[in-house]
Amino acid sequence: MATDMSTALVDASGTVLGMLTPYQQQLSTIIQQCTGNPTTVGQAAQTYAAGASGSTQVSGSVGDVSRVLAEAWQGPAATAYGTAAQGLQSRATDASHRLQLQADSMHRVAQSQQEIQGQLTDLANTFGSLGNQLVAASRAVPPAAVPQLQAQAQQLGTAYAQQATQLKQSLSTVLAQEAAKLKQAKAAQPATTARPALPAFQQMYDWFYDCVQRQELGTKTAKDANGHLVTTLNAPRESRLRTVAGTPASMATRNQTTMANAVTTLGYPQNGALLNQANPPLTPQELAAARTHMNNIAAAQHATTAALVADQAVTAATTARDKAQKTLSTLTAQATQLSQSRPGSAASQAAVARQTAVLQQAQAKLNAKVQAAQQAAGPASALLANPAKFVQDHSNTGLSQGDLQNMLLAGAAARDPAKLTPADQAQVAALQQTLTAAGDLRVDAGTTKTLQEFRYEDLAGWQRLGVNNLDLGSGSVGQRIQDIAYSDPDHRTLTDAALQKYLTDARAQYNSGKLRSDDAVIQAAAKRQNGGNVPISKTQKRPYPDIIVDCYNQKKQAVAKAAAAK
Repeated sequence: MATDMSTALVDASGTVLGMLTPYQQQLSTIIQQCTGNPTTVGQAAQTYAAGASGSTQVSGSVGDVSRVLAEAWQGPAATAYGTAAQGLQSRATDASHRLQLQADSMHRVAQSQQEIQGQLTDLANTFGSLGNQLVAASRAVPPAAVPQLQAQAQQLGTAYAQQATQLKQSLSTVLAQEAAKLKQAKAAQPATTARPALPAFQQMYDWFYDCVQRQELGTKTAKDANGHLVTTLNAPRESRLRTVAGTPASMATRNQTTMANAVTTLGYPQNGALLNQANPPLTPQELAAARTHMNNIAAAQHATTAALVADQAVTAATTARDKAQKTLSTLTAQATQLSQSRPGSAASQAAVARQTAVLQQAQAKLNAKVQAAQQAAGPASALLANPAKFVQDHSNTGLSQGDLQNMLLAGAAARDPAKLTPADQAQVAALQQTLTAAGDLRVDAGTTKTLQEFRYEDLAGWQRLGVNNLDLGSGSVGQRIQDIAYSDPDHRTLTDAALQKYLTDARAQYNSGKLRSDDAVIQAAAKRQNGGNVPISKTQKRPYPDIIVDCYNQKKQAVAKAAAAK
């Protein structure tokens, strides 16, 4: 006997919609409460920063004039002038410090406003989309399914309302923290310590810029028409390290701009006009989407290389322990010898006890580091068990299935094969076969070496590829960012925008007393360009910032020597 099942279905869409509507209204209210114009705040920050820079230049100019006059003018009048000039220089430095504090605070507020407002908008749009899907699925359902749909609607609304409330609280916290910082700075009113003025900004920047481009691009030496050896800079070029992505890590700019560096630089409020140099112009929403893509890509690469990094940590910890063991053995022998030479001395016995305790603590710490590294390296390659799930989980990266398969394969291939189980090795072989058949295998000795030695260079290649693939309807975001980078014949538009920001911020730290010399200023700026205190390669074993500081000092000394010779 046939039964008409339609009579057993009900339309619960009205009930579900009624439950979702209050949450939608709550989201709208929170969005309205998080008002503010990040662009206007950013422009105000730029105005304050310009004032700080102007005050710094005044301070530097007064210092320059004072030094010149001191060589040719002595006596009571000269002393009085020097005292007055020092006071003016101090006040200008203090004004620069205060203006820069205000500029930095407003810049942070503008960034927080833009990020949180964007996240709230995305949250509301996603909630609306999921809510519509739930309402549509509720139009014809069995009565027994209605309570479950109501529970889903409540869970959806509660979850998104909580996220929105947290974002609102985050913005409130940022505003409160910035207000407290400014209030504290005003109350403190630190006295400005008289220090030698920095070189003028443009002079300092010219030296810094040239040192960076020499380090990034390299030089070549050849004979000119007269047979003389001449050293010149190489032309701007992309990074020559081969990446698994197949995309060079950096653009062909004067400072070899990475995509992450470019997006950050274009996001500074003072660089807003650069967005219009793209065709069509880039939007803040596209920059925000690019940042999201790059964060997602970083998460994916981190997952595939976690075991590799853990292996490297085990090796480093074991090497450090073995080296230290020799030192500890020597100290133990010395303590024993001391005890034997003065067996009846209470002081010698106490010294031995102290020395033994120190040795035991050091040994325990070294062993703990090795054990921790070994434990972290334990789950070697769980991702290999299900490559399809890895591809699905990271579909938000803008990378293709082949890209993600290559990323996963590279993370395994870069490890010691002995670390892989037979099942892992079988999956590696299967991935290689799949990619080879598709003509898309990019994991070889060269790309594997890059991943092993320059993991962040490999990441930069993936991020550039992902942003190149990003298109919100106006064309490739990555290609248009590159168009801005190449908008001038010398390819220095983004280089200047980035390096000037780094140096301006570092000089502001000097003016506030956080940095004590122009060497420290250059080092801080160089860290922003290519940071860290680790050697930049196996062949160039000094940290990048130290190399830039040395180059800067060579230029500074050459100018001083030339001036003295006149």
